Amino acid sequence: MKKNTFITVITIALVGVLLTSCKPIQTLERSAVQTPAQSIAQTNNLGIGDRDRILTVGGLKRTYLVHVPNSYDGNKPYPVVLAFHGGGSDAKQLVFYSGLNKTADTENFIAVYPNGTGETIQGY
Repeated sequence: MKKNTFITVITIALVGVLLTSCKPIQTLERSAVQTPAQSIAQTNNLGIGDRDRILTVGGLKRTYLVHVPNSYDGNKPYPVVLAFHGGGSDAKQLVFYSGLNKTADTENFIAVYPNGTGETIQGY
């Protein structure tokens, strides 16, 4: 179990390094609905701490957790790390087992944990 956790954390860290070299990711307001004709407006009001967020895409409500470190300054770009849980799990479990929020606090990045749909795909 420790080996799998270590591999997961390293993978997440590598994604974070890649994301820091990219343009800032634009954020969405809670319960935002986006159509193809709309652009995503960048906001700087995430607020420090942990948030439950909702995004509706194609009529499907998607939930995710966001952890914003104390050092967050909404007036400048911040790196974002997306952390994906495995099948049979969810975002809250990944937060607990990965320890990524603590790393986000020390390394100054925003951690985002999207939940899956809960549906199986081709029997998986």
